[in-house]
Amino acid sequence: MKVSGSQGIISRLDNWRKNHVSNRELVLVLAFAIGLLASLAAYILHFIIKLIEELVTSGFDVATINWLYLIYPIVGIWLTSLFVKYVVRDNISHGITRVLYAISTKQSRLKAHNTWSSIVASAITIGFGGSVGAEAPIVLTGSAIGSNLGRIFNLDNRTLMLLVGCGATAAVSGIFKAPIAGLVFTLEVLMVDLTMASLLPILIASVTATCFSYFFTGGSSMFHFQMDNIWGLDRVPPTILLGIACGFVSLYFMRLMSWCENGYGKLSSKPYLKLLVGGLVLSPLIFLFPSLYGEGYDSLRFSIFNDHNPWEWETRIELNPQTHKYEVYLTRDRAGKGRVFEYPYFPQAKEKFLELLDHTVSRNKYYISNGLVPQYPSPLWDKPEIDIESLKNIVEKEIKERGLESLSYVLFDEDSRQPWATHLFFKDNKFQINSRDERSYIVGKTWEFDTMKEAKDEFFKILSQTVHAEQLANELGFSHPYPSPLWDEEGK
Repeated sequence: MKVSGSQGIISRLDNWRKNHVSNRELVLVLAFAIGLLASLAAYILHFIIKLIEELVTSGFDVATINWLYLIYPIVGIWLTSLFVKYVVRDNISHGITRVLYAISTKQSRLKAHNTWSSIVASAITIGFGGSVGAEAPIVLTGSAIGSNLGRIFNLDNRTLMLLVGCGATAAVSGIFKAPIAGLVFTLEVLMVDLTMASLLPILIASVTATCFSYFFTGGSSMFHFQMDNIWGLDRVPPTILLGIACGFVSLYFMRLMSWCENGYGKLSSKPYLKLLVGGLVLSPLIFLFPSLYGEGYDSLRFSIFNDHNPWEWETRIELNPQTHKYEVYLTRDRAGKGRVFEYPYFPQAKEKFLELLDHTVSRNKYYISNGLVPQYPSPLWDKPEIDIESLKNIVEKEIKERGLESLSYVLFDEDSRQPWATHLFFKDNKFQINSRDERSYIVGKTWEFDTMKEAKDEFFKILSQTVHAEQLANELGFSHPYPSPLWDEEGK
């Protein structure tokens, strides 16, 4: 039988691997690749969701009730169903459920389309307002990546199960930036017969996915909070009670979701009725509670409030437990409250919160520009107290002491474009240095320094290099950009 080109390449690669790389070493390499691909998949999913949200909500204020909230979820459900029916042509089901089924069959084989179909379907659903999580689809995607990479190299079922676990670990670690959480998830939910030999690949996948997630999305954590009091033993009993309560709530949630799913599944033979029922349930909820739109991460992030007493000059957003309204206000000196703005929905409160932050920046910039004392120091409005003229005199004095006054240089004139000069200036709260060519174009890059000492050392280093370079050019018979006794005398 004739082998296709791609299959032939894979076959030759697999034969080379069998001769040069052991299965254990291959698993470690694949674990790294799975971590990278899973974190990339998580980034792509969030990117597409954000893109769709921006496209469909660009024409109105998301912080207020809007009639389009009644339409968008139905459109999302309809588009997703069309995608699954006519493009995927397979039941993508629940992400974690499908992974568990693959593992339970001892085959750990997931279809190739699972590496991308869940991303597209989830992005459409969530982007159009479907209040569902993006985590389960990513778990399925990561597991499918691990399964299919293992199948490419004809690995056995036990190794495939390990790679599926690596994919699930990488997915959870990447999407939450939490390597320990990904590891614990795999240990508790997926991996039944985990051994010490399989722990290393899972750790590699987990750490790799986390690192690349930081690379793709930045170093900020998903949920930021502040603890004002250290942990004490008195918190152990309520924590235990909270764990028990959460367990019962989880059981209630799973039972209720299964009941709804079974009832909804009976409408499979009537797709339009199924679409109508789903839309009638979801759309009014999003219409009445706009914070349910999409993933809901923003609402959760800003709902994690600190319980410390207000400080002076704070911009605060709080949820009043009595009125169930979000309160936004500024504190004054001695932590006194200014006007309190109340909002029934979080997006409205968030917009006001950001507006007050912008107002704080503008007000303190006004204070600085008029010689007044700001409310508190901040790099957003503080002006560094730097005497440029004194610094210029210091540098010029040292230039004369070193005998470098014949060189071409510019001191603290950022608008100068003098050719062949070494420029030292202060801009954007940084000391900056660059060199220019005959057309006044910057040569290489502009160096930035926080202190004058660092900048001055680099400045004289460049001047010394200029002298040495021109003295060498003299020896080689090359011309000079401008005359100077520092190298003209050497040529005599």
